[in-house]
Amino acid sequence: NFIIFNMSESNCVICNVKINIINKNVKACRACSAFFKRSIRSYQNLKCRRGTKKCVINSGNTIFCKYCRFQKCIKSGMTVTNNNVKIYNKYITSALTSENNVKKRNVTLELPKKNVTEGNELVIKENKVFFDINKITLNINEIFSSTNSLLSNYDSYTTTLQRMIIGIKNLFTCMNFNKPENVTLTKIVDFKKFISFWQNFLKCLPNLLMTLEEFAILSFKDKRIIFSNFWRQAFALLKGIYLTKIIISNNESILLINECQVIDITESDLLELEVDVDKPKEVFSLLLPTLEFYNKFVFKQLKTEDYEDIEIAYLIIQIAFDKLSLNETSPECKRTGREILRSINDELHRYYVNIKKVDNYVYRITEMTNLLFYINEFSNRFKQINFMSKFLDLIDFVMLKQIPSIIVLTHAAFFRRAITNHKNFRCRRGTNRCIIKPGDKLFCKYCRFKKCKEVGMVLKNENVNNSNDCKLQSQPNEEVEIKNLESQNNNTAHLNNDIKIEDNKVLFDMKQINSYVNQIFLKTETSTSHNDKYFTCLQQIMKGINHLNNNLNYNHPENVIFTKHIELKRFIKLWQKFITFSPSLLMALNEFATLTIKDKWIIFRDFWRNAFILITGTYITKICNPCNEGLLLNDEIYVFKINDAEFIDNEIGEKKSKEVFSLMKPTLMLLHEFVHKPLKDENYDNIEIAYLIVQIIFDKLTLHKTSNECQKIGDEILKVISDEIHNYYVYNKKMYNYAFRLTEMTKLLLFIKEYSTREKEITTISKWMDLIDLSFMDSI
Repeated sequence: NFIIFNMSESNCVICNVKINIINKNVKACRACSAFFKRSIRSYQNLKCRRGTKKCVINSGNTIFCKYCRFQKCIKSGMTVTNNNVKIYNKYITSALTSENNVKKRNVTLELPKKNVTEGNELVIKENKVFFDINKITLNINEIFSSTNSLLSNYDSYTTTLQRMIIGIKNLFTCMNFNKPENVTLTKIVDFKKFISFWQNFLKCLPNLLMTLEEFAILSFKDKRIIFSNFWRQAFALLKGIYLTKIIISNNESILLINECQVIDITESDLLELEVDVDKPKEVFSLLLPTLEFYNKFVFKQLKTEDYEDIEIAYLIIQIAFDKLSLNETSPECKRTGREILRSINDELHRYYVNIKKVDNYVYRITEMTNLLFYINEFSNRFKQINFMSKFLDLIDFVMLKQIPSIIVLTHAAFFRRAITNHKNFRCRRGTNRCIIKPGDKLFCKYCRFKKCKEVGMVLKNENVNNSNDCKLQSQPNEEVEIKNLESQNNNTAHLNNDIKIEDNKVLFDMKQINSYVNQIFLKTETSTSHNDKYFTCLQQIMKGINHLNNNLNYNHPENVIFTKHIELKRFIKLWQKFITFSPSLLMALNEFATLTIKDKWIIFRDFWRNAFILITGTYITKICNPCNEGLLLNDEIYVFKINDAEFIDNEIGEKKSKEVFSLMKPTLMLLHEFVHKPLKDENYDNIEIAYLIVQIIFDKLTLHKTSNECQKIGDEILKVISDEIHNYYVYNKKMYNYAFRLTEMTKLLLFIKEYSTREKEITTISKWMDLIDLSFMDSI
């Protein structure tokens, strides 16, 4: 049945705005009809903003009371039929259902809860996981299309962290996280239930962000960018919080499968994996190291520190407005993010001082910020496992639609298949010298496999007799290495500085440098004078930094020379000098000098890259740079602008030199944006740089590899320097609210680690692409 439309001008019966009405059933504007439709579909439970339930809805108002607007819609006769609102306006041009066939339904404010998992059937076929991700995407888009906070009624008298606490409680209700006492330990891993659990989280999570008024007013694009980087880390944090409330006999190694079941990952051999893939055990064994990492560095800290609701809300907002995420958003979003971070740091400071009566919160807030790094690291590892499992043909998480961050994993998968299947390749061109370069759809398998062996790929815990004669290499004995180093010459004056480049490989003998470093570490006394035993930890490190800067010639930034031509050998000599002299910085600390030689080497291998970035970055900030452009040292004398430089080395070739620099340039800009700029903007004092150096030395990921005694010393040192930096802020700087500065300073370490990780990946990729081989750096 068709309806004849009569076009006439009238006013909307709800908001009184002028519109063109094409049907006399309900004279409503498009905005009011869309509001009514959203209210019904999202099952909102509205409240009057003034409490009178008699608010006047006028066309001149920019913000309407949602409760009174919704009630007026109902009274005007609006109805819902087949999820389509019965509203006729000038945009409708198709035939509509006759009014006689429409049955009105009563709409009340007490709406039933929507089943968030309905209609999304999960299918696993041929080792691939399928379900309709579009339904979740549409749900997220619908929520983010609004510019009103879900807690708009509370905005006038609640703070940012208080609103986030309410949002977390609502999320826990949506996820059925309110009864941890009912959780049971199981040995059956139902994969479909886990995916449904994850899917449910994705549907509930957008509402958590929309509790913030500052987030709700952002553009739709900015919201999606933030959410895409937010959800994995938020999932890792919030499920960890729920795990801490579960009471099970051995809850140090439990993993949440769904809201009511957990497993013990230490009993992996006894678990029954209900997943329709060919090799379920291999899938779980691939996940196990990352799950153990999560338990040791995320879950354990959450359980030990027992963070309060306001601290969890603080961490959630830190994740949402992470600098790397904000870097992709609009300038307005970046400003909003920075204002929110300042606001929540002030709020947390007031909570500690006025409510908890805690003046010194340095250690706690530093550990909280470090927790963000471990959560981010877990998220990155999980993404890599997803990509690896796909190429090993174990399981393909199709619904995640993730882009890998490490290109070399494809070649690792190829290498593994070649070994396990006893492949015998022949060069497709017969030259045995095919060039493996990006962009090619088909590689010569023989030359690809040969290149895999050349870069040092091996299989762990595999005994395979391969016709290609691939030898499985074992890790060298560290104690034997140390003894061999003791016999080497330890005089810096006789260190060999000869650097050669042959076939794009840098040849540099690190044995003499390693021997020199080993001789320093064999000592059990500090490298500074006896009077320094009365110095504090940070004072000892400050003196060590000054000594290191003297050795590196970092004392005269006004004498640097700007150049456009970058030389590789200058870089290598600068690294060599830092590796040679930085052990003395470590030995300036009494507690480090007393460690075993093995623990010293473990710490130094993880320390030198991050310390090099920090010490060199501090020196760069002292160089006159009026335009605030990205700068980088070629050595202690020559400096270049990242956006105005050429990397040309005759021994490598002009083409490959340019490819290397273009490969490295985005990471160098990350270094400038997130390390060098904060160092210059915040202008950290010497004692703050010393504080960061000690944080790098006794990083938890590094300490985990050392002896128990070293771990105890490291934990004690971190607490001592936290007290020392607190006293400096309060008594020297008269700075009582240092929460924001301390958090940003600790985040600086996270970006340094991020750059260091990316630099290692690029080194591996450039080696594989036959651009340049810097393997000598791994021989420390």
